[in-house]
Amino acid sequence: VPLWNWPITPAGARLLLQTKDNEESCCLDSFDRSTVLHCIDGRFGDLYPGSTPTTTRLWLGSLKSSHEIPNPHPRTLQDNIRRQTLELILISHNDELVSPATTNPKKVSFWSRQFHPAPYKLLSIMGWLLWTATVIVSLGAALYAAGAYLMLLPLSGLAVQYGHGGKPRKLLDGRITEHKRTVVATNSLNSNSWWLFYGGSTIVNSLLNKPLIRTGHVEQRFAIVILQLLIIGQWGLAVGSCAMQDWNAIIISLWLAFCAFSSAYIYPARLGVRDWLELDCNLHVKKITATLSSRRSLLGAVVYLNPDTHVKADARNWMNPILAPGEERTKWEAALLKYIEDGSKFFFSALALL
Repeated sequence: VPLWNWPITPAGARLLLQTKDNEESCCLDSFDRSTVLHCIDGRFGDLYPGSTPTTTRLWLGSLKSSHEIPNPHPRTLQDNIRRQTLELILISHNDELVSPATTNPKKVSFWSRQFHPAPYKLLSIMGWLLWTATVIVSLGAALYAAGAYLMLLPLSGLAVQYGHGGKPRKLLDGRITEHKRTVVATNSLNSNSWWLFYGGSTIVNSLLNKPLIRTGHVEQRFAIVILQLLIIGQWGLAVGSCAMQDWNAIIISLWLAFCAFSSAYIYPARLGVRDWLELDCNLHVKKITATLSSRRSLLGAVVYLNPDTHVKADARNWMNPILAPGEERTKWEAALLKYIEDGSKFFFSALALL
């Protein structure tokens, strides 16, 4: 977030001024401020709440589907079925995608940081130009309340950075591993929308099951006191200008509208998290979407795509929270495995997209 874009609302103040240390999770990922993301490990079958639910949903919301697998089965045209949407999220390290003979991965990272993300850099430059011009005009026109309010915004941003580390968080373990892992995720175990994360074991586990580590030094007590004073100053100047009903109120209102518009439409949070994933975590993410006609079809697709299906005898335990073990499930699994081994065209067409 650019420093000129730090007007703090009451909801934001409660979040930023919480006394609980957020070392183990980002502010919006804490369990008391986020909606649970149910994750099921495809190898061991563990059901656990995702450690980064809000962050994960943000970068998932920024992805566009690179492939949509068609489902021509006549059953999908019926109105009395509950269609299931499966989004396959392929996660890979950027160093795995770069050929040593053509490009140096360090150079790619360096130039990416210099010129990307372009929308953020353009917005930041434009905002600073407008901020400088507005401050000069406000002080020149003796609109001291508006000028003081605008000058408090960068100071508030610096206080927030000082109190929360100031640097982007990192994955706890970002090593490249040959073993691939799948994790099934959903907002509800009775949902019709599912994600299947597929990638290196350590990276997928660090994204969903481990906290994002804070890299910067934090002086939280001192920063909270300073931030409290700055927030009081922001609110006092905003309320005072409204009481005066003059040009101070108009300038402050216009600047608040510009900040809200830029945060919602020009460079929203989901794009910031996407760029963080690419530039700071050095990850490449691709999404493939498929629509299936039933829950059993969904489970069958995940069984086929799970690399541990034929490695571990209990590799299908991840289905237990969704489909309880029993005689009917045992027969269905046997038929499914035989169907996969016989070479279904549907499964091979899905595999080709990987």
